[in-house]
Amino acid sequence: TVDPKGIGNRHDNVGRYFMQHPHVDIAEVVPKDNASKKALQVIMGAKNLPEDGYNGAVAQVGIRLSEQQQQAEQLLNSSLLFRKGVPFDSPAQVLVSMAKRARRGQLPDRVFEKIWYLLKNAGEVIDFIPLALQEGIEPALKKTAGNDAILVQARMEQSPNRESRVLLSDNKDALGLPGLRTQWKLNELDRRSIKVMANKLGAELGRLDLGRLRLAQWFENFDPQDDSPGNWHPQMWGGFHHMGSTRMSEDPRYGVVDSNCRVHGIDNLYIAGSSVFATSGYANPTLTLLALSYRLVDHLTS
Repeated sequence: TVDPKGIGNRHDNVGRYFMQHPHVDIAEVVPKDNASKKALQVIMGAKNLPEDGYNGAVAQVGIRLSEQQQQAEQLLNSSLLFRKGVPFDSPAQVLVSMAKRARRGQLPDRVFEKIWYLLKNAGEVIDFIPLALQEGIEPALKKTAGNDAILVQARMEQSPNRESRVLLSDNKDALGLPGLRTQWKLNELDRRSIKVMANKLGAELGRLDLGRLRLAQWFENFDPQDDSPGNWHPQMWGGFHHMGSTRMSEDPRYGVVDSNCRVHGIDNLYIAGSSVFATSGYANPTLTLLALSYRLVDHLTS
């Protein structure tokens, strides 16, 4: 028999609950003084970034909320990682940020104040522009603005969202088969979690008298209630950690496969991989999807 709604799709769940791990720079740590900066560099590993390595190994320092805080505030799993980067208040960086917002058809915040700031710092801007044209924006930023600021990058869990999905596109391949398109959607819980994490970090830096947190321009007025795409920074990316779309659930109304990765309604069809994840967590998914695949092998051979 042929199910008119598609294999495993009786309840329209195939392709839904598509998840990634949102990655985005949200702030810069401004140390109180040189002693505080050195302490922060030790604590956060800012002196030894992944590209430098630790005796040949790649590592990076990050922090997360305690389980008690997560439960109290009803927040997702998330981590904040620290890396060297270009200062947010660098004239060249301000110019790049303004240009990116303009390309999206958005007027930068405090636009006249920023234009005046660029005029007062015209030297760096003049040095930056020809370098950017010759070598690219990122190398030019590092050369003209420096690369020793302590930046904070959020790497977040995405909550399951039925409207976040993978769909068939109108484009066809050489065999006439349709390609795929994604409709990646985040919700209020995702946005609130990142906002609270930033607030907690800023408060802790102040409590320890180490410095303060300077929010990225796009994040200053970030509203967790705002569902528009323009509320997020254009450089947010998903970490290439694709999960969901054939979600696991014992109840076929809410998933595609059962706890043994078997497609609901079909006796001999199983799915292995991160597409069956019911939730995404915030850590890289590779070990989990491999463990789940080995578990499926044990189930099929037992």
